[in-house]
Amino acid sequence: HPHYLRLREAVRELEAQPGRERDRVEITLFLRGRDHHYVLRPTRFSGRDGTPAGLILTLQDVTYLRDQEARRENLVAILSHELRTPLTSLRMALELLRQRRDVVPEEQRGLVDTAYEDVLRLQEVAQQFLDLARGRAMTIAVERRPIDLAVLAARVESLLGIQARDKRIAFEVGPLAPARVAGDETKLTWALSNLVANAVRYTPPGGTVRVDAESADDVVRLSVSDTGPGIPAERQERIFERFTQFDDGEMGAAGLGLAIVRDIVQAHGGRVLLESAPGRGTRFTLELPKA
Repeated sequence: HPHYLRLREAVRELEAQPGRERDRVEITLFLRGRDHHYVLRPTRFSGRDGTPAGLILTLQDVTYLRDQEARRENLVAILSHELRTPLTSLRMALELLRQRRDVVPEEQRGLVDTAYEDVLRLQEVAQQFLDLARGRAMTIAVERRPIDLAVLAARVESLLGIQARDKRIAFEVGPLAPARVAGDETKLTWALSNLVANAVRYTPPGGTVRVDAESADDVVRLSVSDTGPGIPAERQERIFERFTQFDDGEMGAAGLGLAIVRDIVQAHGGRVLLESAPGRGTRFTLELPKA
């Protein structure tokens, strides 16, 4: 029976790694006209002589939890879309007021600037919630085609260069080694843009954000470095977890961007590397297979 074969396959996955305990294996079985989700957890036991004797397996039905997660993601996507349109209108109106400061009484100009900054933060939060809803799709749907990293870096510079200059941050693109990857251009642009946007956000005025690329053997490395405050070692282990925040909300971040960056890069068969130390800035590197 297909269900028995899937269970046996899951057990073999557990038995294939006798040197360490695996927490769980999640499997999906089609029952009663729909997919049902189960978590298979092993407990190893040994004989009296200490040799491995087998596994005790527990099977937990988590279908309800997965259904609730799907509903949550759908709700988040709907709310994000509903928020983006009015926020865009508010931003355009406030931009117009900021450009025509002569029609705004001097004592009210500070309020206009504050409202504009708040709208920008709300737009970012709305976008991050939308990214959360898209997160799973991003890890699955990757449309691969050859991408020139120099073109990718130039596009990100055009998107975020103005933001960096407004904050008096030098945005540099170093000499990029000739390299191409086979990937989804839209998603990789999003991943690189997110890293650059974070670097600009946390780098103080007068600092520098830099994009570099290098080629090594069968991989290419695209890195974003900054001269910001750096990330303490104890926080680096959790930096890619969803909803992780370390700035007490001062920047208005929802803690989703880096988790989705990791998902995108892993979907391309790559990995994200982090180098950082307090007071020495931060460097994120996207390591991707060559085309």
